[in-house]
Amino acid sequence: MLSTPADPFLLPDGVALALSKGECDDPFRWLRPHAEPGQTIVRAMIPGAEALELVTPSGSVRFSRWQVVHPFFCLVVSGELDHYRLRGKFGEHWHDFDDAYRFPSTVWKEDLDRFASGTELHLYRWLGAIALTLDGLSGYRFTVWAPNARRVSVIGDFNGWNGRRHVMRLHHQAGVWEIFLPHVHPGDHYKFEILTQRGELLKKSDPMALWNQSAPATASLVATIPDPAPSTKPIRQSLTSPISIYEVHAGSWRRNVDGSSLNWDELANQLIPWVKELGFTHIEFLPLNEHPFTGSWGYQPTGLFAPTSRFDDGEGLRRLVGRCHEHDIGVLLDWVPSHFPKDDHGLRRFDGTALYEHEDPRLGEHPDWGTLIYNFDHHEVRSFLLSSAVAWLDRFGVDGLRSLVNEKVLPPRKRSV
Repeated sequence: MLSTPADPFLLPDGVALALSKGECDDPFRWLRPHAEPGQTIVRAMIPGAEALELVTPSGSVRFSRWQVVHPFFCLVVSGELDHYRLRGKFGEHWHDFDDAYRFPSTVWKEDLDRFASGTELHLYRWLGAIALTLDGLSGYRFTVWAPNARRVSVIGDFNGWNGRRHVMRLHHQAGVWEIFLPHVHPGDHYKFEILTQRGELLKKSDPMALWNQSAPATASLVATIPDPAPSTKPIRQSLTSPISIYEVHAGSWRRNVDGSSLNWDELANQLIPWVKELGFTHIEFLPLNEHPFTGSWGYQPTGLFAPTSRFDDGEGLRRLVGRCHEHDIGVLLDWVPSHFPKDDHGLRRFDGTALYEHEDPRLGEHPDWGTLIYNFDHHEVRSFLLSSAVAWLDRFGVDGLRSLVNEKVLPPRKRSV
């Protein structure tokens, strides 16, 4: 057991080094304000800062007893410390910012338990990048499943892509990492930097991202989870009302004069009248989720929760679905829960282990497509896939999903004798 030294400016042997190298899985234990009788000890780790100040709501700055160990700063203030900001000197400039380690966890044990048991159907409501307001500050909570990682950090536009700046806290019971970052905004680029048990440093897109960069770029983009649109009323068919389905690949059904694909609004303007004139009751889109290889037509997805950015953002897709419903046209979506590509930024060996896929290549690799097969035996993988299905129905108002899972992507079954 590590014991805290009597001198508040010191850290136990090995802790300072682990924090400075970005190898500590519990930075919240050592950083942030720690209240003690009559005083508060504030520790901060700010790589690249030459000096650091504590700024209170009244605007006062306290300089006394700052010390620097590696990229660490420590300050003792009398009494309790409520609201404060940090001011760091980087080169010739000073910058004010909030201390991410002063915010408490906002992940609920019940959510973690459902996820670990495979019964969570709404992961998109709390896993990934979720907009929150804590202590009056707006920002995003980043949460990711990586149970076998030594350390996970959020890296992005907001911290110079420095994996030592925002190391996350680990919820051991579910292998979920979490941190809240104020002043992160929609459209900011981000990834998760993952240190594996073997010492590899991986940079992964967010599996729960709502928006991603278009290929060949691979960063996730911060976005909000929209409430179901009022105009996306569900289309229901009775047993006496036959349906007729028009299948569409959104990227090639029709193109602009310059050869570019139609965006969601352009597609709605041209596709809906066409389908109405031909007398179809439903449109079935080939997969619309994010995918790196255009030639896969979406059947090799890396973003099961994100509409592809090839046709603009998710709000445009919601508008398209709503306009279809206004013209009494149902919307169906091909959905691919069977396999995923081996791209380094995706799900393959996400935390350095076969997390989403089978470890055994005889079960985990598709011989024809060169893709990896989901390990349905993992409870968390089942929650991930089922939540993806529910998200398309809930967030975008589509009326149904078509899933193709053939024998070649299923584990071999025992033969009866």
